[in-house]
Amino acid sequence: MIYCRINKLDSIRFLDYIAPNVLIAQALGRLGNWVNQELYGPPTTLPWGLKIDSFARIAPYTDFATYPETTLFHPLFLYESLWNFLGFALIFWISRRFEHSLLPGDLLLLYIIWYPTGRFMLEFLRTDSWFFPGTSFNVVHLLAGIAVIASVIILIRRHSRPALMRAA
Repeated sequence: MIYCRINKLDSIRFLDYIAPNVLIAQALGRLGNWVNQELYGPPTTLPWGLKIDSFARIAPYTDFATYPETTLFHPLFLYESLWNFLGFALIFWISRRFEHSLLPGDLLLLYIIWYPTGRFMLEFLRTDSWFFPGTSFNVVHLLAGIAVIASVIILIRRHSRPALMRAA
């Protein structure tokens, strides 16, 4: 934002250019979770399950009588990475297909809808989150829900106004 101010750039348009690309950066960054053997979910029998070395496991998966070395786990980092690549493709397509009807800030709003929606869903599979007592929800669910709902409302309101209102 400082860069935009110094160079007299429209910060909202600048964020529109950046937002879809952040999804690519986040998708690639999640590969670090694979290298570090972190951000994995509960055990799975799915063919793409991931073997986690004993030193990288968290409780209760450190109990090798219940979860032997051969146990496979959901690769949440992969799910999030694929979600982000898909989000980039979708937002990029929208940016080209609806170029003339998009308003400044729309791509940023789409990002704020897309990314937290994926995180909201994946948080249910997280094994390392602190959940609100007696629920399967955590702080990420709350923040993601607020971000998505607010962005959807803003996007709808911006595009439901008459054209004269938008031009003002």
